[in-house]
Amino acid sequence: MQHSLKDIFLLCALCLALAISGCSSSKGAGQPTAENPAKAPPESSAESPSGSAGAAALTLTGYGNTSSNLLHDGIAAEYDDYIYHVDKMMAGNIWRMPVGGGAGELLAKGDFHDLNVNGGVIFALGSIVDPETGSYVDGIVRMNIDGSNLHIVKEGYFEELILFDDYLYFADTIEGGLYRMKYDGSEEKMLLDGIYDGYIVIEGSLYICAELGEEYKLNVYKMPLDGSAEPQLIIEDIFGGSIYTAGDSIFYFPRDNTSDTCRYDAKTGEISVFRSNWIDYVNTDGERLYYFWSGVRADNADMGLYRCSLDGSGEEMILPSEPFFDLNIAGGKMFWHNNDEERRLTVVNLDGSEMGFAEQAQE
Repeated sequence: MQHSLKDIFLLCALCLALAISGCSSSKGAGQPTAENPAKAPPESSAESPSGSAGAAALTLTGYGNTSSNLLHDGIAAEYDDYIYHVDKMMAGNIWRMPVGGGAGELLAKGDFHDLNVNGGVIFALGSIVDPETGSYVDGIVRMNIDGSNLHIVKEGYFEELILFDDYLYFADTIEGGLYRMKYDGSEEKMLLDGIYDGYIVIEGSLYICAELGEEYKLNVYKMPLDGSAEPQLIIEDIFGGSIYTAGDSIFYFPRDNTSDTCRYDAKTGEISVFRSNWIDYVNTDGERLYYFWSGVRADNADMGLYRCSLDGSGEEMILPSEPFFDLNIAGGKMFWHNNDEERRLTVVNLDGSEMGFAEQAQE
């Protein structure tokens, strides 16, 4: 009889402990969490670096940004009547502002670049603070378009993030290698070894500017997005170490002792001379081409920002300018930087009017 009373006592104690635990869990359910912060400021919205709890499944179609912008650090992108941009040259805090004008809104603090926006989310490369350790963590980040649910999808040091359909393409800058990975971090696959930058997506194919075994000779190759076939040589021996793109075209300098800028049409495979001079930072708004030309005059009166029709006709200078870098176009605005001490981004209309600087977050 004594043994039975003991069993009954232990059973009652266990039930009481479970009841207390249940009440405690119920009370905590309505409290702010990392996935559902209570009016947290942008810099406080980061989850545990590798945690993606609460991240909804996505159905993504098309690009997260233009290939032209992503070749130039991806400092601006347009999505759903908003312009998303960083606030410093090369990398900075993420802001958004309405297309057509309006107040800017700070979304997330950190050092972000290579912005891709699609499906109601932002993907970027960047550095954020780990709320558990207080240290900075680098990698591919994801957040909602209002800056909430910020977290790391993959830790590491990467360059040239491209979102196309459901997949992310990026280069490992430490080990070297071009990778493809589903947006949720699954299905990671190395497509090419020894790649650090210089690739784009056009017409559902990858185009890579690289040596690929030919030392000191840069070529441009084409390959399927899933890496199911070997790279195919399409442009041989380019000069200057880089390519530009706009729409379905690749612009490059041939190593042929000329000063030509050539154009490769990805739809037809045809190559033509676009300009008899070198131009830089080619970009497009879909209706015209924009680029910087250093000019030939001793007084630099012909140095500046130019535009022309998509076929190359009707060239005009729209803005005299000193050399600048990383021309991005989004939502009827142009963004670039000129390495000033404050790391400011210049913002100007497509016709060269209303030039100013992107608003910067207070440190």
